[in-house]
Amino acid sequence: MVNKKKEPKKVVRKVKKSGLVSSDSTLKNLLKNIGMTYEQAVWGCHGTKVILHKALERIATYKNIVFDPPQVIEGNSEKKIVSLSVSGTMGDRSEWSIGEASPSNNKNSYPYAMAEKRAKDRVVLKLVDLSGNFYSEDEADDFKDAKPQGEVYEPEMIDFLKEAFTQFMLVQNTKEEVQSFYKNNSKILGNLQTNHNSVYEEIKTVFKDRIKEIQNLNKGDKNG
Repeated sequence: MVNKKKEPKKVVRKVKKSGLVSSDSTLKNLLKNIGMTYEQAVWGCHGTKVILHKALERIATYKNIVFDPPQVIEGNSEKKIVSLSVSGTMGDRSEWSIGEASPSNNKNSYPYAMAEKRAKDRVVLKLVDLSGNFYSEDEADDFKDAKPQGEVYEPEMIDFLKEAFTQFMLVQNTKEEVQSFYKNNSKILGNLQTNHNSVYEEIKTVFKDRIKEIQNLNKGDKNG
């Protein structure tokens, strides 16, 4: 009797999703819980994802993060050089970080406040597992300079604008009226295009569709 050799079991290796993808998902959920959108709170700067300091403050409040008083490591008011350490806790988890401010990385006149903001933002990012994938806007002047210009709308305002533009389009009866309406609201539409591009594209489609409807109606009238 011939013994059959057992075939080796196939090893199935699970491929883990990249940290960036999971961090994006984590941040979007956090932002949703504090009433902000990803587009409102995050932008890119030379490949680095930057988040609003205000968003991190809200996240800290939402997650009940408690900070210990800052510990000054170096403080020179005359030279505007400050380095301090901040610790924070979230439940039974603790993290700490250092914040620095000097003329080489800080343009404002409040180095102590800036150093504290940087340290606290770093602690928040560590505690919610976003450190390394996102950086606070206060980390560098370049980050703030890269921030999109124009007003960033709250979710409720975005919904209102989408509905308003759609309804207004229905009462425009000529191509010229549609184009004039678009031109008269160019500032709002410009802000949407810069900071809420997907919403802008939806509204733009509504404009185009309405023009096509008007043109088709005009063709029908001529043929009739």
